[in-house]
Amino acid sequence: MCHSLYVKANGELPCWDDIGETLVLRKIDETVLQDNRESAIFYGPELQHIRKSFISGQNPYPGLCDFCAMRGHHGVETTLRPRTMEVLHLEASYLCHLSCPSCIPADERRSLKTPPYNMTPALLEGLLRELCHEGVENIGFIHFEGRGDPLVNPRMPDLIKLSRHYFPKALIGLTTHCSYPYMPWIVQSDLNLLRASIDGAFPASYAKYRIGGNFERAMEFLTKLREDRIRAQSTLQVEWKYILFEWNDSLEEMQHAADLAAGLQVRLNFVRTHSGGRSWRYRSQSDLDQYAQKLGAWVTTDRTYQLRSSNNVNAPSVVIGERVASLLAMAIEDIRAVDTEHALRCLAQALEHDPGITVSEGSVAAALTKSLPQILAAAKFPSTLSWMAALSREIGDLEASDALLWRYLDVAPNAPDRTHVLSDLSMRVNKRVASLLAMAIENTRAGDTELALRCLAQALEHDPGITVSEGSVAAALTKSLPQILAAAKFPSTLSWMAALSREVGDLEASNALLWRYLDVAPDAPDRTHVLSDLSIRSACKEA
Repeated sequence: MCHSLYVKANGELPCWDDIGETLVLRKIDETVLQDNRESAIFYGPELQHIRKSFISGQNPYPGLCDFCAMRGHHGVETTLRPRTMEVLHLEASYLCHLSCPSCIPADERRSLKTPPYNMTPALLEGLLRELCHEGVENIGFIHFEGRGDPLVNPRMPDLIKLSRHYFPKALIGLTTHCSYPYMPWIVQSDLNLLRASIDGAFPASYAKYRIGGNFERAMEFLTKLREDRIRAQSTLQVEWKYILFEWNDSLEEMQHAADLAAGLQVRLNFVRTHSGGRSWRYRSQSDLDQYAQKLGAWVTTDRTYQLRSSNNVNAPSVVIGERVASLLAMAIEDIRAVDTEHALRCLAQALEHDPGITVSEGSVAAALTKSLPQILAAAKFPSTLSWMAALSREIGDLEASDALLWRYLDVAPNAPDRTHVLSDLSMRVNKRVASLLAMAIENTRAGDTELALRCLAQALEHDPGITVSEGSVAAALTKSLPQILAAAKFPSTLSWMAALSREVGDLEASNALLWRYLDVAPDAPDRTHVLSDLSIRSACKEA
């Protein structure tokens, strides 16, 4: 809540979760907003009270805050004047024709709240203009979701357009149950993400929770959406949000959902919930994760927030990180399909989200080359780095791929694939260094000292990671020898450097490098042979 804002369709600003929604911090007035007379909202006294309380270690509303489901999930250090809003959560409509058990029955909605029931473009425009005036520089995620379904609001296209106009870099998404006739404007809008809440893969189990909904209509909605996305070459991401209950968690139904999702070209997200009727098949998130991995790469998992959970999840970052990963995955698929134009468009959109840069190069390779330093320095999400590495590898830029993977390991020290990535990197770097040093030896024998020095310099940049500028191979080896002996990571670096030193006549350096080689590789297959050579050289020297 400290770095985000929740605005209801009627202008109410409640606190964030189900408990907090009972506390309305204030209500903004459409007319006052339009006249530019509204007092500060994001930096107003209500949110400042909450921020100051948390900074001082106190609950802003004792009793109520004790039950908050959002506590511990923000992942962002609380500050009094954040320049970026993490999430602008907008209830586009309070109305919905479904009567899901944990929500408000459709026939009671109008009796529980006074109008307006749909957010007006005038209210939203006034709000966005005020946020800009206050100094909010960017919004990470503008999410249309609330007590009702956003697609009930006939002005939904205008709300999306206004959001993009005032905050062009924001990720814009909406969550809907999709039990409507398809709306063609969706693909043509500035929407980045559509979440489809469909809890079941068979009509009977779906109807147990989505009371009043129609499974076939929801599937038809997604089918037509897929056709429009393909026709328009749209980058709109679609996620099927499937909450797991005890009546829709069978292996058969989950497999069927995965098959349907693949055909619909959407990401399927199985969600463990803490509400009534929840599934007990998967007692832990890791159990569900393991099963989801077997269903396909397009199947992911999540869980709803539990009261006072200690998990630290940055919700908007997760959303944006997934968006970047999806765009880069699409770019790779486009390159394989030789659709370079669409690949570049996906890459450009990904880079706008993370690390927040603009590219205008005419090819994916050129764009990656130019933006690589900024990606390495400023990418926020580990998945950005790993997918960028995969994309670089796809276009044949192995050096960039390795640089991105080394950075990935830096920012994600506990990455589950760390051992595998490290092994692959070491193998590739090892081969590259050995190849460069072998070329340096061949070029020295051929009298091409300039090329030999260039090969040596490149090898030393990889292992042990030093830069040389000496005018000859011999001088470069002499100057860098202490660092090579102290910091070389690969035994083959030492053995090939020894061979190169011997080639330029520096037998003492060669011997030092071979002794170090035997130290770091005690089980080297050529150990006996190397020891014999070193003994002979030592005897010759003494003689």
